[in-house]
Amino acid sequence: MNLQARSKSRYNGGVGTKRRWGSSTITVFYVWPAGETFGQALDADRVYEIEGYGPTPGERQTQAKEKAAQLIATGVKGSATRKNY
Repeated sequence: MNLQARSKSRYNGGVGTKRRWGSSTITVFYVWPAGETFGQALDADRVYEIEGYGPTPGERQTQAKEKAAQLIATGVKGSATRKNY
């Protein structure tokens, strides 16, 4: 499944996160299906707020997309709302 992702925020997860994932940075992403604009997906409850972990920004984004793909496959509605945007 093709997904798009955009970074929402970043924060420090601490020592335990660094030991487990190789970096203490946690990035929260907006993830939605490719082919839709962010606004269209948000209106249709298809935008997910997902935390990504990993040593590099690219790995964090990839992990967030994989988590979102699992949620979409199970039929879970998106968690992002207009007030969070």
